[in-house]
Amino acid sequence: MATRKRSPIWQFFVECEDTRFARCKDCSENVSRGGKTTKTYNTSNLVIHLKKHSLLYSDYLEKKKRFDEECEMTAAGPSGAGTSKQVTLQESYNRARPWDINDKRSVRVHQKIGEMIALDFQPFPVVSDEGFKSLLHTLEPRYTLPSRRYFTDTVLTRIHQGIVSKLKQEIASAPSFSFTTDIWSTEVSDDSMISLTAHWINDCFVKKEAVLHVQSFPESHTGENICNTFNTMLENWNIEKTSVHLVVRDNASNMVKAFRDGGYSDLGCFAHTLQLVIHDAVFSQ
Repeated sequence: MATRKRSPIWQFFVECEDTRFARCKDCSENVSRGGKTTKTYNTSNLVIHLKKHSLLYSDYLEKKKRFDEECEMTAAGPSGAGTSKQVTLQESYNRARPWDINDKRSVRVHQKIGEMIALDFQPFPVVSDEGFKSLLHTLEPRYTLPSRRYFTDTVLTRIHQGIVSKLKQEIASAPSFSFTTDIWSTEVSDDSMISLTAHWINDCFVKKEAVLHVQSFPESHTGENICNTFNTMLENWNIEKTSVHLVVRDNASNMVKAFRDGGYSDLGCFAHTLQLVIHDAVFSQ
């Protein structure tokens, strides 16, 4: 039983009180383990169920690949006394030789460093820090840390493309969306940013959300320009206008005009409305 639970699939499921079933951590559905006794349980149904969650399934495949590689290494293990042999000079050299930048082991470390930068909001120069270099060299002397530019142009770009691809698959399966959007600007700079966040419910009735865009908005903040930019952002994700259930925006007149003239169902942000009420009440005294 313990050996079965070592499978990466168990990172996405928990065993139910009725051990014939496992509960999906994402959608809480109970999935049959395919047998009547512990000896006949298997994970086939769990894997089939996880395919419904495309992002999680991709994560599982990556974890399973690493798991299988580790099992192979463990099975090979250190040579026993009866089968030991003297290591050749070439074998010794190969074991100490630095990994090529495109070696699959190097690529795996590149990926994890890129994920750290993205998840922890680390600045790109972190890969140039002496302490970080020393840490990696201590953990794996054969790994050669690439340049900052390699991470910005290759690693983070690859991660971004992968996430966009997975997210598009999940969005394609959703029938409708609600959106929140806002424009941010500051008095100390001429730069403005516009954001778009999608909200939807998946097939398992789990609420999902994703920031689809945060981009520069240099145009004049007219209702027409806002609406055109909003339409373009939807097109980038192949989202039809008919799939838009509601757009939540602030109460600025240009935002109201943008979505009313664009033919969208829209609603003012409750928090912004409350802020305006309090502001007017305080300053009217």
